[in-house]
Amino acid sequence: MSDVHCLGGQLEQDGYTLSYMNGADAKKYSKRSFLTEHGYIRIFDFYSIDSGALQDRENEWGMSDEVLYEHIRKEIEYLEMQEDPYVLSYLTISTHGPDAYLDHNCSSDSDIKIPDAIRCSLEQFVALYDDLQAKGYLEDTVVVVMSDHLARGTSLGDQLRAAEGRSNLFFVLNGPEAGEVERVSTPLDIYPTLLEILGYTIRDGRANFGVSLNSDTPNLVEHFAGPRQVSARFRLNHALGASSGPANASHTRVN
Repeated sequence: MSDVHCLGGQLEQDGYTLSYMNGADAKKYSKRSFLTEHGYIRIFDFYSIDSGALQDRENEWGMSDEVLYEHIRKEIEYLEMQEDPYVLSYLTISTHGPDAYLDHNCSSDSDIKIPDAIRCSLEQFVALYDDLQAKGYLEDTVVVVMSDHLARGTSLGDQLRAAEGRSNLFFVLNGPEAGEVERVSTPLDIYPTLLEILGYTIRDGRANFGVSLNSDTPNLVEHFAGPRQVSARFRLNHALGASSGPANASHTRVN
């Protein structure tokens, strides 16, 4: 998808250094090649450190999240010493199915480990966030937290199948405005939403197939009356991915 203009390419074009960190193998699902084609120049994964340094802190996917967070802190310190603005994206894996992968510092007395893994993952994020805030690193930084997809094939399957109104997680900290948007959308809409949060002006709130959550323009789910109808149209036309144009974004500098 090298011809598709997305968030990484836009930020690289405007002088950002882009870094991605993942405790698993970045080659899985072609993530390394996708990210390097879209602006990311610093890639960290399971093979970035000597296996002996893990000290049995591994799981089925790669290194444990506690090891990943140690290197995230080091990467932030490095990026903060550079002159350019930066993006640090990282993917945690401890809450992954079928029944999570608990770090050494995460205990559980339950036969089902996922709830405790979620708790520990949140604690690690909060600890990092508080540390960065104390150092003053968040004064000019937007923090985005999101899930990559709904959980499936996990030890909580029965409870999840019985739950109503499940949705992907997406929230922003340190954005220009506080509030909650109640609107049916898809991950396609995250790209233009982030552009606007970062200070870009985009035509009709659109970028590629997405529409900003803060725009009055109907997004694909609203236009086609549901996510199943949107998915059906993508399945019927495999050339859609090649037809996306630039984001039509102009940048207003944000300090």
